[in-house]
Amino acid sequence: MKRQLFHWYNRVLSILMALLGFGSSMTSCIRPAMYGPDTSDNLDVDPTYLEFDYEAGEEKEIKITTSGKWAIFYEPSFFEVSSTAGKGTSIVYVVTTETNNSLSSRKNFIYIGNEGYQITVPVMQKEKTME
Repeated sequence: MKRQLFHWYNRVLSILMALLGFGSSMTSCIRPAMYGPDTSDNLDVDPTYLEFDYEAGEEKEIKITTSGKWAIFYEPSFFEVSSTAGKGTSIVYVVTTETNNSLSSRKNFIYIGNEGYQITVPVMQKEKTME
C-alpha cells in the first residue's frame, strides 16, 4: 500500500511540476534526505516547524531561500498558504483556517521543493483545552 501511495504521489508531483514549469528532474525532490541536496541549487527554509494555537486566524511566516524556482505542495486541511510557487528568496504566510475544537492536536505537512531537493515542514495546531 505504501509503495502504491508513493507512486501515486510521485505521478501527481510530476504533473504539478510540469504545469508549474519545472523540469522533470523535480521528481527527485521526493527522495529521502539521505540522498542529500542538489548543491547546484540549494534550498533553505526557516522555520522548519510551525505550531499554532487552537483558534483560527493565527498567521506565521516561512522564509524560503533558494537561487532558483521553488514550489509548495500541501493538502489543505486546517491551514492555507499565501503562495504555492515562486523564485528566489520569498516569504510565505501560513494561516489557520479552522478552530481546533477537539481534545487532541492535529498535524499536517507542507512540502517545499526546488528542482533538486525537498524540505518537509510539519504544521501542528494545538487542541482546545478544557475550561
